[in-house]
Amino acid sequence: MQNKYKYLALSIATALLVGCGGGSSDSGDVDGQPGSGTPDGSTVTVDATSGAPTMLDLASGAVVPTEDDVWHVVYQKYVGFSTNGGASGPGSVEGCIAHEYEALFDSDGNAVESEFAALTMDNTIEQYNAVTAESCTDFETDSIKPGITTEDWYAYGSPNNIVADNAFIIRHNDGTSYSRIKVTQYYMAPDHSSYDVSLDIETWNDNTQTFDAPFSVTLPYATRNPVPQYYDVNAKQLVDSDGEWDIHYYIAGRDMMLQTNGGVSGDGNGGTAVVLLDGGASAVTDPTDTGREEGKQIYDYEADTGSGVLSEPGSFGPLQYGVAVVIKCGQRLLLT
Repeated sequence: MQNKYKYLALSIATALLVGCGGGSSDSGDVDGQPGSGTPDGSTVTVDATSGAPTMLDLASGAVVPTEDDVWHVVYQKYVGFSTNGGASGPGSVEGCIAHEYEALFDSDGNAVESEFAALTMDNTIEQYNAVTAESCTDFETDSIKPGITTEDWYAYGSPNNIVADNAFIIRHNDGTSYSRIKVTQYYMAPDHSSYDVSLDIETWNDNTQTFDAPFSVTLPYATRNPVPQYYDVNAKQLVDSDGEWDIHYYIAGRDMMLQTNGGVSGDGNGGTAVVLLDGGASAVTDPTDTGREEGKQIYDYEADTGSGVLSEPGSFGPLQYGVAVVIKCGQRLLLT
């Protein structure tokens, strides 16, 4: 999986703020009319060095202390930006990219030096300033970005419909136990009535300091009466959604979701390992061997996150040169 590193602190230059302050005394802007709460062109500096999520109310320009307060975007070190809507928050915030320079990066995500060199403030400022709250209408909310993606293990038409040698190290819901998971088969019923995924699971044994012998489990998913599957690895059984689950399996459109119990996916301490070894998860011999030092097997465990317009474009999202994003909350718009 790709790990995107962000700055420890960031500045959000607000070209125009148009309302959506929330609460009972909203002093922001409404329906495209500038309000008096925040001047045009203001800059807000967000200190996110602690690694904790930092929520920002774009209407007031204030950093808010908890997710229970009114906020529109959130930034977290090593995770990036999210909006308060969809998978990332309880609000109704949506967003769209109103302006960008698509040629700055090639199809592999590499910077195109000549394209960067061609851009200056003089030849780009007019286009940037021309962006308004009406510059785009294709708004979207954040969706779940799991640590285990469908592309990591699914391959239609291959033996058992899986990527050969796929493997993942996960941290369980309790935050202290670990397993190596391999998808061994994905079965699609001929009439599409069910989509079943089979896993081999090796659980880490603290006493022997080795992985136990693998056991197999098949998680069914009936499309005509869909019931998401929540699996407790330590107990080796299915549990309710409010139970001590470690793996959540269900179908979402064209994605076969395998989620861990943490981040936007659950209230636990689960996550997927960012493996540093050339051989990937299959080469890991100790899932607790984490850190930034040379020779470590795992960098860290990352909980499932939200992904949306603030995750794009390129590797820097809204920090990329010349990017303007329109944020909508109900009928009120915020342009950042």
